[in-house]
Amino acid sequence: MWDEIEEGHLRAYRNQMLYHPSSVTGRAYSARTVNGRLRRLAMFYNWAWRRSLIARVPFEYDTVRAPISADAQLLAHLHTGDALPALDLTVREYKSIPTALSVDDLRRVRAHLGPRDGLITDLAVSTGARRMEVLGLTVNDIPDSHALGDMPFVAIPITGKGGRRRALQVPLPIIDRINRYIGEVREPLLRRQSVDPSTTAALWITAGGEPVTAKSLTKQFVHACGLAGIRATFHSLRHTYAIFMLATLTRRLRHEGDGHINAVKTLQLLLGHASLHTTSTYLNAVRLDPQLLSGSINDLYQTLQ
Repeated sequence: MWDEIEEGHLRAYRNQMLYHPSSVTGRAYSARTVNGRLRRLAMFYNWAWRRSLIARVPFEYDTVRAPISADAQLLAHLHTGDALPALDLTVREYKSIPTALSVDDLRRVRAHLGPRDGLITDLAVSTGARRMEVLGLTVNDIPDSHALGDMPFVAIPITGKGGRRRALQVPLPIIDRINRYIGEVREPLLRRQSVDPSTTAALWITAGGEPVTAKSLTKQFVHACGLAGIRATFHSLRHTYAIFMLATLTRRLRHEGDGHINAVKTLQLLLGHASLHTTSTYLNAVRLDPQLLSGSINDLYQTLQ
């Protein structure tokens, strides 16, 4: 029973995630994922303890000194001696530098995806949208191509992580392809299932007429990566967009001298990051691969035609 859990059970759960592969991706969980799950469990048991549903919490906290974050406010160093509680079960996290898929990698992966999942992949890599942001789109979010003229990008408002509102800047060719998917694939499929297309909001649907789930999309993408001989996850598409876009913005600053552009701040707005520090991690990826500066986000768009 949940109220009989001991610390040993939680440690066994942690070790299971650390040393056994995920049933979805086939790889071990990252330290960040493991710690996130453990912290959510800790929040639940702390809630249960405060309401006297359990006699004690099944874990302990260590005391650590407060670090200075990269986006801390002025004089934050005066508080580095402050004691903070840290969950004893968590594991050390090492910050990795995000990497981008090459154009050739994208072509190879997309060769193993069906038309619907290939289009979802193209939408994700051309906008930097998260998996749940892509799957959260409804058919009503997509404007009619005939009313758009020849504008290069179409802004689609979404609610992203943390309830933050932003607009996906979707290339016009992607909007055209989504409209063709709606008319030539989605609506006929729903009618074959005796479902009125106007009663189903989800943009992406399965052969059975149900909304595509995050788990099924992840499995399809990871399977395609395996067939292509590439190690990547669906989130790699967001990293790819971010790195290529940052390279594009940086090159524009260097060659055009546009003083009105702050490359990292612009990327933060495009990605919907709450912290500029999170966005700045992509700077290291661009510095490690200076060849990116000779390319551009258009290199990615060309693979989508």
